[in-house]
Amino acid sequence: MTTSDEVIFNDDTDEESDMFDDQDWVGDEDIEVKDDVDGIPKSSSVHDPYEIVYSNIPQNTHMLKPVENCEFCGTKKFEHEPKGFCYRSGQIKLANQDTPPDLMRLWMSND
Repeated sequence: MTTSDEVIFNDDTDEESDMFDDQDWVGDEDIEVKDDVDGIPKSSSVHDPYEIVYSNIPQNTHMLKPVENCEFCGTKKFEHEPKGFCYRSGQIKLANQDTPPDLMRLWMSND
């Protein structure tokens, strides 16, 4: 390493320390954290730490209107789904798959 490199390195260190000299930040300073708990419902008997999560759950959900199943293939259709969308108007034919014996055994067992 040459002397010019050392001088450049020393200058960089001085510039970095000069950047933080003007700031009035003290590392040992205590910071007070205030929690806003006004909107959280209070429980009379047991404190539930997850109450803030469950307090904002909607009471009802959006439901799609019921639609009749496809008359050709019997699949479940959704609102605004065009006719023949599920099987591409006869272009797609799904083969019936046999249920694997191991899966049948799991369904039929009493364990």
